[in-house]
Amino acid sequence: MEQQIQDLIASIKKDGIESATNESKKILEEARKEAERIVNEAKKERDKIIADGKKTIEIERESSISSVKQAARDVSLTLRKSLEEKFKKILGQKVSSALDERVLAEAIVAVVKGEEDGCDVEVSKDMVDKVNAILTSQFAKELEKGVTLRSSSSVSGGFKVYSKDGSAYIDLSDEEITKLLYPYLSSSLKEII
Repeated sequence: MEQQIQDLIASIKKDGIESATNESKKILEEARKEAERIVNEAKKERDKIIADGKKTIEIERESSISSVKQAARDVSLTLRKSLEEKFKKILGQKVSSALDERVLAEAIVAVVKGEEDGCDVEVSKDMVDKVNAILTSQFAKELEKGVTLRSSSSVSGGFKVYSKDGSAYIDLSDEEITKLLYPYLSSSLKEII
């Protein structure tokens, strides 16, 4: 009987060891599969984080490029406007300097020659006496119809003509002449700018 007990114990032991071995293999296999699943999920998460990071970097890169382009456009427009203003100022100065008393007197005569009822002419304060002297000495005959010359603080250069009855008005001030000439210079300026 002792032998049977020993055989029974050996058999129980053997079954227990086999069962424990099988159970441990099963646990190890499940653990290996779980570890593999966790690693795969971690890889997927890593890949997602990398892809999201790349998207964010690309969006920021495109935004930066767009901002730089906008800044370049703004600088270009500001520079263009600044250059145009400088050219207008230079043109205005050239027009003002070209409109000396002799040119003004001749231009006034040309403008008012056909005026039958006479007219009022405004010039700058510093030019009124000079222009009047030329008009009365050299163009008296052309101005028989009654031209009244007066100074105006609103005219810095050039002149303005008003018909006596108020039906007509001509502005040939240096500012208006500059405005009239500038568009013809613009295409040249655009090429330069």
